[in-house]
Amino acid sequence: MLDVLKGTDIEKDMKGLEDILQSAIQDDEPMLSRMSGHILFSGGRRIRPAIGVTVYKACWGQNVAELLPATAALELVHTASLIHEDLIHKAQTHMGAPSLHMMFGKNEAIVTADYLFAKAYRLCVNLGPDIMGMLAKACVNLAEGEIRHLCATPKDVTIDDYMDIVKLRRAEVFSTTTRLSAWIARAPAKTLDSMDVLGQHLGLAYQIVDDYLDLGGSTCEAEPKGTEILQGKMTLPIIRARDELNDKAKKQLLDIYKKRKRDKNDVKRVMRLVSSTDGLEFTKKKAEDLVEAAIKEAERLDDGIYRRLLMELSRYVVERCV
Repeated sequence: MLDVLKGTDIEKDMKGLEDILQSAIQDDEPMLSRMSGHILFSGGRRIRPAIGVTVYKACWGQNVAELLPATAALELVHTASLIHEDLIHKAQTHMGAPSLHMMFGKNEAIVTADYLFAKAYRLCVNLGPDIMGMLAKACVNLAEGEIRHLCATPKDVTIDDYMDIVKLRRAEVFSTTTRLSAWIARAPAKTLDSMDVLGQHLGLAYQIVDDYLDLGGSTCEAEPKGTEILQGKMTLPIIRARDELNDKAKKQLLDIYKKRKRDKNDVKRVMRLVSSTDGLEFTKKKAEDLVEAAIKEAERLDDGIYRRLLMELSRYVVERCV
């Protein structure tokens, strides 16, 4: 549980969300339940649904029970996408524990992701076509973002390219959560758009902070440092460093990314190259600016405890380990 939520009514709401998630994966086939639970309850902070519930209440939503199935569905979608991502990038761990495909097998992991997508749609089946449409759009954008990421080459991917990829792969689930929460609270159209923008900013910031932490910005994360380097991912601080390095150092960096497989020595080399530039500082500043932009959207809401809590949660996105 996020510390900022302790003692609030949203802490109770989040327990209700966990109950829905637990119930959603109870199945006659216990192996599916076990595999789903392994990743779904692997220690994530539930920052997206927490922000969603706070948006709902800040928009004067009166019955959080009408919101929780939809936010739970988006958590299932996000979790299913992580299973696919871990498979694609041959990740050994997830949140510090063995990744699903390492623990149970590749085929089993694929089936589990399919299962979670199906369970997400089942949760929303009675919520109407608008909610289903938002969920479908989020799924399509996740797929499009992953394809763009796979096709992006270390030599040519730009910062703008990367931000567009992150918007689809990560920020879309955030913005769908915040827009959907305002929609279910029956907020006016202008507020829906504002909460959509807030979610986009926070989703981008969250991933960028992850990029920062992976390059040694903090020691608080469960994942080993340099995990994304081992997986061959170009992240924001690395792209920034590539653009700032001299030709010789840039070639050293790109040669590491040309290798079929990277090791711990490669991680150290990339980290040294990044630290010789302003890559980490640039990344941190970008995340801080995005969070400030999100807070400006929150300030459009009526003043009250939930608007203030939403602003605190927004700051947490960038302050969690930085």
